[in-house]
Amino acid sequence: METVEFGKYLLLRQIGMGRIGQLWKAKVLGVKGLEKFLAIKRVHPHLSTERAVIDIFRESASSLVHLQHENIVRVYDFGTAEGTPYIAMDFVVGKDLDHLMKALRGKGQALGIEEALFIVTQVCSALDFAYNFKDNEAATGKIIHGGIRPQNVMISKNGEIKLTDFCISRILFEAVEDKQGTFEKTLPYLAPEVVKGAPLDETADVFCLGVLLCELVTGRSLSNCSPPELVSRIGSDQWDPREMIPEDLSPSLQDILGRSIAPDPSDRYQTPGQMLVDLEEYGKEIGCGAEGKALAEYMDNLFGEELLKEEQEEEGLEDEVAQGGALGPSVDQLKKAGGPLELLKKKAVLAGGIALIIIVALVLVFWPRGRQTDSSRGNTLQTAQTAEEKPQTEVGASQEAPSAEEQGGAQPVEREAVSATTTEKAPTEAETAGQIETPLSQKAKEMKPRIDEGLKALEEERYQEAVRAFESILKEAPELKENVTAPYAQALEGLGLKLEDKQPKKAIRLLAKATELNPESIEANFHLGLLYVEAKQYPKAIKRYEKVIQLDPQYADAYFNLGYIYAVTKKYDKAEEAYKHVVDLAPPYLDEALFNLAMVQKRLGKKDECIENLKRAVIVNPKNKLAKKYLKKLSGK
Repeated sequence: METVEFGKYLLLRQIGMGRIGQLWKAKVLGVKGLEKFLAIKRVHPHLSTERAVIDIFRESASSLVHLQHENIVRVYDFGTAEGTPYIAMDFVVGKDLDHLMKALRGKGQALGIEEALFIVTQVCSALDFAYNFKDNEAATGKIIHGGIRPQNVMISKNGEIKLTDFCISRILFEAVEDKQGTFEKTLPYLAPEVVKGAPLDETADVFCLGVLLCELVTGRSLSNCSPPELVSRIGSDQWDPREMIPEDLSPSLQDILGRSIAPDPSDRYQTPGQMLVDLEEYGKEIGCGAEGKALAEYMDNLFGEELLKEEQEEEGLEDEVAQGGALGPSVDQLKKAGGPLELLKKKAVLAGGIALIIIVALVLVFWPRGRQTDSSRGNTLQTAQTAEEKPQTEVGASQEAPSAEEQGGAQPVEREAVSATTTEKAPTEAETAGQIETPLSQKAKEMKPRIDEGLKALEEERYQEAVRAFESILKEAPELKENVTAPYAQALEGLGLKLEDKQPKKAIRLLAKATELNPESIEANFHLGLLYVEAKQYPKAIKRYEKVIQLDPQYADAYFNLGYIYAVTKKYDKAEEAYKHVVDLAPPYLDEALFNLAMVQKRLGKKDECIENLKRAVIVNPKNKLAKKYLKKLSGK
């Protein structure tokens, strides 16, 4: 299957499909060799225009990016590319629990009670953390999962348990009108009150956990009838899943299951945290201890060759970095960059690489990625390290002149145009029936074929033709400005992004006009900021990045690039503030942000804070060679 460019990501292959969207294995487009696999979930096109779906998706994603727990698949990024919302997550080298259960059944095997208890305990721990998580920037209210089932419990090749798909059930039950498919796949795990229309809450998740545990220890489903029949039984209050609990289980386990799958929510554990206490106590009772290791052995026996291939794929990326030579700017290019931190520039070169800091290069590594990315997340600078050990968002917006290797490896790619529609449609005959036709409506009718031509050119990414078409319309009929402003702005933006490499001055004019017509475009403002940085028009760049942050306060890349600007202009206090914002947002390139913050603090004479942040950078990414080298130099250890 061919790879697909999707905003700043390269989709390698589809690995899943659900009611809400597609799941892809992907990597970030950017500097050669600095890839790390991610999982991208993108919403199905037919749901991308459903406001209720998108609102819940974005609200949930904005909370999930703050969750960092060993049993939760980490969400690094969310946004919109090509008009389609997405979230970017850790790619777990492993399988979901459903695959494991089916593979075991195929071999006539089953999980032991200890392993089953371990899995559910880890999921319970993840939910307890999510419910109690507090962050000023996260969405208000508790984070409810609502749809725990084997398909969203991941098991890594090392036996680690990771819970995913927090936001999906809310979308299915609150925003998607056709719920038949939802019930067919998730019904056996849904609490009865949810099936009847009650809102999702903690007790609904407790029910899911109980059903999952019961299935794992018994090896069979709790429901022995078809979905329509089960819905009917639930609706008539005839279904009590506790009747399915085997009597040969220990009394302690029977009690846990009974308190988790009771039909009446008030009879259940009220939170997963309460359930977790009893699960851990029961684990001590039966002597649980090395279940993670046992699961790793299951994974190796059942999927060893397949997972080894996945792992070798990632190692191949590391080898590419190790063998690829310098990926960053040359010495001459660094001299041209002219930043104030000579030591850092020198280190970036010595490290082979990637112009990590503020100094070298906002625009440098960003440009290859900037042309290939979507506005929802710009590009961020990379460290001069072998960054293959962690998921990367875009490299970039902090570097300044690409090396020959980079220029050869990064090919400009035209943007996907957002489907454009006029902001105000010409009235239909039905709408104007019985009314006197105004000169404006008559003009709109006359211009409709030309407007349609402009829209078609925009849809087909023939941006130059679209710009000419809309400009011609506006020149001849300025009264139609409201009809064509939105698509005209999109055409200007698309053309500006396409020309930003070869004709930066023209790109600046186009993007400036686009932001004048549509000040709310994050992409146009962000890329205009990049162009201003390349032109060293720093005040104008700052204005654009501040606008981006106003539109999206979670936009770490904008803060990162502001940090670069303030550093090269020797405003180290402001640079420190900007990098602290990046660290607070914890993007995938957190170690680079910590390193840059440390270097700025070094300039401010804050040695202790500098050393502390270098330590944090190494903890986040133990293979950050530059951070390790500076830490050793500054701390003497």
